[in-house]
Amino acid sequence: MFFKGSCYERVPVATHVNPRGEQIVHVLLRRIPSPPLDRVHTVEQGDRLDLLSFTFYDDPEQYWRICDANMAIDPRELVREPGRRLVIPTQVR
Repeated sequence: MFFKGSCYERVPVATHVNPRGEQIVHVLLRRIPSPPLDRVHTVEQGDRLDLLSFTFYDDPEQYWRICDANMAIDPRELVREPGRRLVIPTQVR
C-alpha cells in the first residue's frame, strides 16, 4: 500500500464496516519508537530536511525519521530557525 521505506510501510491496515455495510480500509495509528540518539545537528540558514536526510542516511525520503525524533508534525518548522538543535537518530530498519 505504501512505498518501500515509507514511515507507514509496516503499519497494519484494518477494515471498518459502516452502518450501510460499506467497507472502509484504513491505516492504524503508527507508533513512534524512541530512537537511539547519537547525533545532533544545529540548523543553519538554508538547511532542508531532505538534504539533511540525504547527508545522514543517503536517502532524501527518510526525512520523516528526523521529524519523528524531534516530535514534529510540520517538517518545515524544524529548519525554519537557524540555531535550533535537531536530534538525528540512528537509522533503524
